[in-house]
Amino acid sequence: VDHAGRIERITSDTEQDIPNAIVKAVEGGEKKVYFTQGHGERDTTSADQRTGYNAIASALQRDNFSVEPIVLAQQQQGVPADAAVLVIAGPKTDFLQPELDMVSRYLDKGGKLLLLLDPRDGADAAPLTGLVALAHAWGIDAGDNVVVDVSSVGQMLGAGPSVPVVAQYADHPITDDFGLITAFPLARSVTPVDGGVNGRVAQPIAMTSAQSWAETDFAGVFGNTPVSHDA
Repeated sequence: VDHAGRIERITSDTEQDIPNAIVKAVEGGEKKVYFTQGHGERDTTSADQRTGYNAIASALQRDNFSVEPIVLAQQQQGVPADAAVLVIAGPKTDFLQPELDMVSRYLDKGGKLLLLLDPRDGADAAPLTGLVALAHAWGIDAGDNVVVDVSSVGQMLGAGPSVPVVAQYADHPITDDFGLITAFPLARSVTPVDGGVNGRVAQPIAMTSAQSWAETDFAGVFGNTPVSHDA
């Protein structure tokens, strides 16, 4: 594939390799996606069904992104300047204040962040106070809860109430022409802050059904006691 003097060579004619070569030839060099490490985040080299992100890493690489791990606590200069996006994927422990400051400076300079926060592992698990505050500073409230969904759609998919199902999407470039049902095992609620924060206004892109709610009774969700309708 030859485009504007850039040449990409492939050795197969598969449905994936041909368009990937076109993308690389048109866009030029790879863009870097950094996945933070050091706080129990998802592993981009693991194939574990729940915690492994190797399939995501492979998909990014096919789309002309290189995937790099990064420990922010070891970065004296902050988030690298060549970061197309920084991903914080499912940390188990909160970030240190210097790490939070690095992320804030990166965002203030126009950086892109994908922040994926799981619910707490149980009633006694410490909340991710710093990361939740970071989200709030950008107009996003990450609830200290677990989304419970008792809609018939979830039942048809064979999913329990801890797997909310989304069939409604906002008018947004991320979800343009997106007509698929999606399921989110063990998710916490994420909502825009009313009125935004310092001019930053969040926009929801995926909404659960009217038969869902944000459950704050962690003992009920993670134990065997009945779940109460709390929020």
